[in-house]
Amino acid sequence: MSDTPPPESNRYYAVEYNNLVWELLVRENRSPEEDEMMIHGAHASYLHWLTAGTELNRQRGAWLLARVYAELSNGTMARKFADQCYDLTQAHADVMEEFDKPYALEAMARSHAIAGEYEDAKLFYEQLKLAIETIENPNDKELVQSDVHSGNWGEFNI
Repeated sequence: MSDTPPPESNRYYAVEYNNLVWELLVRENRSPEEDEMMIHGAHASYLHWLTAGTELNRQRGAWLLARVYAELSNGTMARKFADQCYDLTQAHADVMEEFDKPYALEAMARSHAIAGEYEDAKLFYEQLKLAIETIENPNDKELVQSDVHSGNWGEFNI
């Protein structure tokens, strides 16, 4: 692209698309068109963060993509982005907040569950439960627990 938008516009659109995706994620009885919008919104948010964000934003964008694909029962794509989220979490642990590691573990557990890989899902889920206990901020802990207990886990019993 010859005329790159200023970083602040990329940040704006990254947040706006992220908010749209969350609105759709929690909506019951989404239409196929809304599912498609959710996928493209998550990718759009991620693209804007690639331009204007940090490794932390990339990690969270990859998490959102993993969650969207898990919600839509696409284990292959959920695993792809969960792996990316997890790798970014490991590689950039110094910039992650206390809830980012549990979210990365949640993405791994959920994506394995959606893919039908229940033994791996169980291993990551057990790590997730331990990681949640390390979150000191009660609001953050409650948010992570709420997100873990919502959404599609396929046939996996949490």
